[in-house]
Amino acid sequence: MVNHPLAGKYIVIRHDNGYVTRYLHLSKALVKPGERVKMGEEIALSGNTGRTTGPHLHYEILVNNRQVDAMRVKLPDSQKLTGKALAAFKRQSENLLAKLDQSNGDEPAIAQVNPQKTQRGDDNI
Repeated sequence: MVNHPLAGKYIVIRHDNGYVTRYLHLSKALVKPGERVKMGEEIALSGNTGRTTGPHLHYEILVNNRQVDAMRVKLPDSQKLTGKALAAFKRQSENLLAKLDQSNGDEPAIAQVNPQKTQRGDDNI
């Protein structure tokens, strides 16, 4: 984690596809420098470090070392799932969608999966 007077505590992630993401104003890192992370893994806690008016997460995407609009950037195509990986995704998504459908509409619905549990074949959420 880097500490900057304006950006506060922040993390930079270099993705295999050449893209870079930055997460600023963090309170605590949950990963170490150089550690490889996976999609869905918690990497830090948001915070109120640096020059901010309140706690939040500042998120940036860089392509070829140039900051781009994260809402408009064309992300590279992903790899298609096949075989066991596709079957596992379908099984997990059915459970998550069912949980979202059970929400009462008055409160935000949150469904999440624990990647460590699903790797062992335990589909409990």
